[in-house]
Amino acid sequence: MTKTSAQSRPQGTIERRCKCIGDIDRREGLTAKELQEEYLKPRRPVVLTGLMDDWPGRTKWSFDFFKENYGSMTAPVCRGFEREGTMLLGEYIDYMREWRRDHDDELPLELPLYADDTFVDTGTPLAKDYEIPDCFQELDWFDRFFPKNPMRRGYLLIGPKGSMTKLHIDGQYVHAYVAQFVGKKRWLIVPFDQLKGLFESYADYIGGWSGYEPPGIEDFPGLNDVSYYTTVQEPGEIIIAPSAQFHQVINTEDSIALTSKFVDSSNARKVLWSMFLTRTGLRKSRRLGYLD
Repeated sequence: MTKTSAQSRPQGTIERRCKCIGDIDRREGLTAKELQEEYLKPRRPVVLTGLMDDWPGRTKWSFDFFKENYGSMTAPVCRGFEREGTMLLGEYIDYMREWRRDHDDELPLELPLYADDTFVDTGTPLAKDYEIPDCFQELDWFDRFFPKNPMRRGYLLIGPKGSMTKLHIDGQYVHAYVAQFVGKKRWLIVPFDQLKGLFESYADYIGGWSGYEPPGIEDFPGLNDVSYYTTVQEPGEIIIAPSAQFHQVINTEDSIALTSKFVDSSNARKVLWSMFLTRTGLRKSRRLGYLD
């Protein structure tokens, strides 16, 4: 198989075409009000430090831990965002280790499988290994009004170095956060207003379900004028990708993380509108867009 370096792989990465405008802020000790006013309302990403220091999962979670204790858990797997079925989590960890042995220094053109959607049931011991930060709980409308909505659940993200999620936005205008337990991730986040006009219609533009993939980058010369923020997320850090922020995430090391969604007063109106479009079947209409 022909191989090339990870940095030069043509896997939909955007940094070769776009301009980096700076690092994502790192903050410690933010109050709920500061988080909302400085980052959620203006749609600015932020890395939060110090919130995971006392989580049991910070010392417990490892690849051996999941294989030994949760090896029979079903794990959906994908390449980029293309679903490839399911595997038992123990089998996936064996696959991941074998893949890393075969591609320790170089990566093939095809992405490795990524277990990016394994649900953490709130009734399992896993749910006791982490906490929803106080600043999230104070703001989160899911807890208040939508306690059974599946988007508020936690999902495991487990993958080898080189696995990634391609450029996308999270569906229904939710805020997304990722807590990093093992390994590192490199984030590229494009401000919402940077991509206006690059898609055929507003409906295409906001169609960013988890499986949504933008049209081919090479077909959009406007990307040369697009800028992005970046950072490397370290273990023990939580990053927030606010509502409707295009982002791309690459695991630069073998990685274990947890992701979840939340809604606050800054995006609740848009989330409710998006839910309405989905339930009524109007989301697929190319005449409907809701950007502002």
